[in-house]
Amino acid sequence: MKVTACALGLLVALLVGALAACASGAGNAAPAAPPSGAAAVAPAAPPAAAAPTAPAREALRIGYSTTSGSASPLWVAKDAGFFAGEGLDVDLLFVAGGSALVNAVIAGDTPYAGLTGLASVNSYLAGADTIAIAAIVNYLPYHLMVRPEVQSGADLRGKPLAIARLGSASDFAARYLVQSLGLDPERDVSLLQVGDQAGRLAALDAGQVAGALMESPFTVRAREAGYRSLANTRELGYETLQSGLITTRTQVQSHPDTTERVLRALLEAIHYQKTDRAGTIAIMARYQQLDPVADAAALDDQYETYAQELIRRLPLVTEQSIRNLLDSGEVASPRKDEVPLSAYYDNGPLLRLEASGLLHELYGD
Repeated sequence: MKVTACALGLLVALLVGALAACASGAGNAAPAAPPSGAAAVAPAAPPAAAAPTAPAREALRIGYSTTSGSASPLWVAKDAGFFAGEGLDVDLLFVAGGSALVNAVIAGDTPYAGLTGLASVNSYLAGADTIAIAAIVNYLPYHLMVRPEVQSGADLRGKPLAIARLGSASDFAARYLVQSLGLDPERDVSLLQVGDQAGRLAALDAGQVAGALMESPFTVRAREAGYRSLANTRELGYETLQSGLITTRTQVQSHPDTTERVLRALLEAIHYQKTDRAGTIAIMARYQQLDPVADAAALDDQYETYAQELIRRLPLVTEQSIRNLLDSGEVASPRKDEVPLSAYYDNGPLLRLEASGLLHELYGD
């Protein structure tokens, strides 16, 4: 069959129209769904801020040589979690006798310790590089507790007084307080080496001495037994490095981050002590093996004496406390007059923490 040119043109026109209609319908259809399993591409989110890096854990031995309240900031830093919060897994050790503990500090076995300034100064003068980086207690905390018949300093003339031992802090405190009462400690009284405070209280009870050098909590027990404080070193304002955080200059220089973390925990512990009475007393009772109920008066007295009075928010070592220590007669080295006072302590780490705003963060003032 023959196809005419007219018919062929008509067929072409019909096909073109059909294709145009299909194209128009396709343009109005909804977009096809993505293939099954294909992920939708979302706009890229900004990178999340990095979480603060927790301090690396570090095992550390810290010592203390007294069970008096002067060691309490270290107890609180351990038991209330401030050392742990600084990434420090602290083994807190009691070492009886300052000489044994200062030797452990020098050897690096116990890099930091709560010790008397006397132990640190004498070690430095003997050739070690011990220094104090905080003054936990910057005053002697002693009371001269006397029997009822002693009404004034004059009543002590010719009488014996109980101290721990010659050359001890109690010996120096006794001489200082006797002088403050207008007496000569070499001629007007005799100093008996009795030992610890329990022994000194027993000597008072037995009438063997007219007075005894004591600190809290034994001052409370002495008052309960009928004795009274004739004079005390705190009221006289005598500064001396009674208890400091002692380390070596080598440790500070080679481990500045550890030193900063130890001191930050110490400042946080002091803040806790000043703001949480019940928590502090509970910790003190544990370390001193006191009954929170039966020994409540002694614990309250210690809390007021140490946490509120003697321990300062920023426990800087003062030049005067070192000078008084050197002049006390307890430092025998002939080198003491050759060494600058600044050689015995370093307030730099504490001052940097103060400049960081830590105290303002803790106390809000």
